[in-house]
Amino acid sequence: MKGMDKQVVIYWYQGCGRIIASEYAGLIYGMVDKMRRGRTDAALVRIISPVESLEPEAEKNAEKRAVEFAKLVFPLLSRYIPN
Repeated sequence: MKGMDKQVVIYWYQGCGRIIASEYAGLIYGMVDKMRRGRTDAALVRIISPVESLEPEAEKNAEKRAVEFAKLVFPLLSRYIPN
């Protein structure tokens, strides 16, 4: 939360054929990939959705929007993120 603004954030790391939601696992796999494949390329995918009010349902609505957007964009990412 920044000031009075609130946001829902979902994120994951994607690359080398993996999708990882943990920073620590991403670091470990990055080291393994460097040793095995000589590469460390990956992407951090982050989706941010604003919480539009202080109403109890507003955070759930923001999360729902973020998840729906992730479902739309996810199939397109393989075009831009190396396997």
